Amino acid sequence: MKKISLFVACILFTCLGVAAGDDFKAIYISDSVNVDGILNDEAWTLATPISEFTQFEPVYNAPSRYNTSVKVLYNDRMIYFAFTCSDPEIEKITAKITKRDDNLPRDDGVVVFLDTFHDRSNSYFFAVNPIGTQSDGRFSDNGRTSDVEWDTSWESGAKIGPTGWTAEFGI
Repeated sequence: MKKISLFVACILFTCLGVAAGDDFKAIYISDSVNVDGILNDEAWTLATPISEFTQFEPVYNAPSRYNTSVKVLYNDRMIYFAFTCSDPEIEKITAKITKRDDNLPRDDGVVVFLDTFHDRSNSYFFAVNPIGTQSDGRFSDNGRTSDVEWDTSWESGAKIGPTGWTAEFGI
């Protein structure tokens, strides 16, 4: 099992729960995951969830109002993320943006920042809203410079359910 150091942030854009900059272990799998937003692949049972996220707004560093967790797997081709975003008021989940790289912070969503340079100053980001609309780009100079025109090929899926919503990424 290889150790992958990532800065993973899970942001529920409308209630803004933010998160975990700690190192964790991603689990190696030999198969692929069906990236469809439905977290029923057996491989997900192998991964330990990362949770206990804190808010950015409205109360910085306070415990998140909603239970959110993320699991991480990888194989020789991709790194996979599975998000479970609980929301007791599913009728208030905001998911209207359908254009790639549009202003996703207007919707609920999750985002992963990959610090591939391991300098805590530059990163690539990958975001999805509850209906699976993608946004990606890169940040540099501690977030002072952003490039949302940068696009790459990656997979995602999301699904709204009776207790919230789920999302999967394959990058």
